[in-house]
Amino acid sequence: MYRLTLILSLCVLSALVSAPWASAADVNTNLLGVNGWFSDDTRADGSGTEVEGTNLVSDTMTDDPEATAVGSSAHDADILAQTVIGDGAPPVAPPVGEWTYGAHLVIAGSANLGKSQISHRKDDGVGHAVGDVIGSTFTADFSWMGDGTASVTASFKIGFKTSEFSATAVSSRTGENAWDKLLVYEPGNGNGGSSNNTWFTENITWSTGNWWLVDRTNGANSMANDMTLEAMSTSTLMVGGRELQAIFALISDPGTQITTVQFGVGSYNQGASVWVNQLETSFYRPGDRTTFGGPVPVELMRFTVE
Repeated sequence: MYRLTLILSLCVLSALVSAPWASAADVNTNLLGVNGWFSDDTRADGSGTEVEGTNLVSDTMTDDPEATAVGSSAHDADILAQTVIGDGAPPVAPPVGEWTYGAHLVIAGSANLGKSQISHRKDDGVGHAVGDVIGSTFTADFSWMGDGTASVTASFKIGFKTSEFSATAVSSRTGENAWDKLLVYEPGNGNGGSSNNTWFTENITWSTGNWWLVDRTNGANSMANDMTLEAMSTSTLMVGGRELQAIFALISDPGTQITTVQFGVGSYNQGASVWVNQLETSFYRPGDRTTFGGPVPVELMRFTVE
């Protein structure tokens, strides 16, 4: 009797079958600037050449820098140190079947003013989707792992250009002039997550998973009052002098455009070291899975034929 052990890679499997191991086609970004993903509103953590808090803007690594922020190749090295894509695997291997690398977001040491963020902007008058996709059928899933400060986790953000955009002040930060409202989901803020060298998958729906909202028009946010999207839609919490439900009505209006999706670590998150991957949503590239970094798993499946 002959015994043969087969080890199949994801590349082989995807060529042979419509594999049940992945629910969507993979759109992989292995470098900044690929598939629309760039550094966005990344601010120096002081560990490189630029002073802590400097708005890092590149001609090639930041998408279409605004007139208020001129790009420079002098910032490239600092950007690459804080938003790392395609430069090695994380120290803890992702689950079998997931991409082995990822996007690594870093804030070195005790920097308060550093910020590390990547985004895919689509500020073209159409956007990624219209606002009313933020409703009962909304879903978003992504994988993440942290090996830095335990309380610092990777945030997933959605930016909206609402009817109030024209009344919103121009920002000096890259990317902010593509939106006036922002939804922020943090595993470590109201969702029980912790950077503890373990990979997690966030499964977010209309009624599960807590968010907070930034309103650039009024210079206000609801950070201390994270809640589900469903709860936001009827909340009487006062944010910048008006009820949250009124702001939510603006972002979920069919005339609103979703102009950016982001992963990031904000300021005052010293010692951040988080990895993100495997993004699937009901509104951004629906039907596809956004992945970051290097190769697919070397080994997806092992079985024996006798």
